[in-house]
Amino acid sequence: MDFYLIHFHLSLLSLFSLDNIPSIIYLNYFSHDRYHSSHHVRDDINQSILTNDLEMHFIELKKFKFSDIKKLKRADTWIAYFSSKCTDEERKIIAMTNPAIKEALNYEMMFSQDEVKRREYELQEKAIRDYNATMLYNRKEGKQEGKQEEKYENAVRGLKNNISLDAISTITGLTIEQLKEIQKTLL
Repeated sequence: MDFYLIHFHLSLLSLFSLDNIPSIIYLNYFSHDRYHSSHHVRDDINQSILTNDLEMHFIELKKFKFSDIKKLKRADTWIAYFSSKCTDEERKIIAMTNPAIKEALNYEMMFSQDEVKRREYELQEKAIRDYNATMLYNRKEGKQEGKQEEKYENAVRGLKNNISLDAISTITGLTIEQLKEIQKTLL
């Protein structure tokens, strides 16, 4: 578990600062100034909590501000540790006050010094970037194919309704030659 948390933290720090992470789900629901809020699942009628085993915590890092590292509450130290605003020196200070963070920092340092683990990590990151780039390319290709199919279907509809080739060409963006080829397939 520790390895994956450190891996996640390193991957975020290596790719971009946390301020620039693209939102996957963005809720502009919290109008308060707090950076951390927790929520529970409740019954709509009697307001009883469904289970104590499920809490949702929302942390808005952009709202998180710290001035004195030594005065942070225990939960805040973790937020500071993962914040891009926290320097390596400040992480070391936080680690002195929180044994769990000290252990995480030690794992992080050990991980970053282990060439085999670091190479595995880099290969995994490359695979993720390649996958994302391929998906983006395929999505764009699919949209382009869909647009071409739509042009073809509109052209076929126009030809079947005896609309002039010039009008169909203007509407679809297909050339007269392309329309004549499509017309041959309809005969």
